Amino acid sequence: MNLFDQELKKAAEALAPYQAEELSIGKPWPLVGKPSFIMARETVLELGGYPHKSTCLIGATTNSELVSSDRIVCYGNPELFQKKSRHISFGMMITLNIQEPETSELYESLKGLQYVFYRMHMENIMLRSSMQQLQVNLRFGKAAMKANVSLERIGAALIAAYKENPLVNHVQVAFLMGDELPYQAISSCAEKTTEIILALNTLVDQQELSCGTCSLREICDEVEGLRQMHMNLQ
Repeated sequence: MNLFDQELKKAAEALAPYQAEELSIGKPWPLVGKPSFIMARETVLELGGYPHKSTCLIGATTNSELVSSDRIVCYGNPELFQKKSRHISFGMMITLNIQEPETSELYESLKGLQYVFYRMHMENIMLRSSMQQLQVNLRFGKAAMKANVSLERIGAALIAAYKENPLVNHVQVAFLMGDELPYQAISSCAEKTTEIILALNTLVDQQELSCGTCSLREICDEVEGLRQMHMNLQ
């Protein structure tokens, strides 16, 4: 399953000029049963969200060359995380190495993987995100900072949550910290992955669709393997 490989490679190329700091995989930050709510006046640190830059890209592949192990990296300045009373630009790129899903279940499998992050409730961290706008905003209050929240522990929580899904072999989490990073390029890749998932939904729902009249012909021309997948479903 390599439908997202082209976009994942583009995102990696956009980040290549920037230094990446390898972070350890710490003890996962605890998850809770419901969302945390932190008011602006209670906020100690805020990552992403208006008026700052923000992006979130989630993509899956069976290509072990793209993801061969669990990993957490940070582009930009990870020390910004420890600066209190700050609101900074922030992004995330989550790349999953997965087993090959059944073709008939591909859309539901990929959609489910997209939802893992958006349905996570981290203790004393307010997560505001939009799958439509492909943005993410994390808000931290005093309780989280006193408990030594860190990118390492947040990344570990993401890895643990994704690996509960039996399809997932490995998870790579890349954090983007600060203004001087290619947010627009990553967002463009995220938009394309969303288009691919929507195209899959159409192909599954309308298996008899003719390529000659289909509005998805352009994206099928762009994405390697998508048209063949449609043929396999018919």
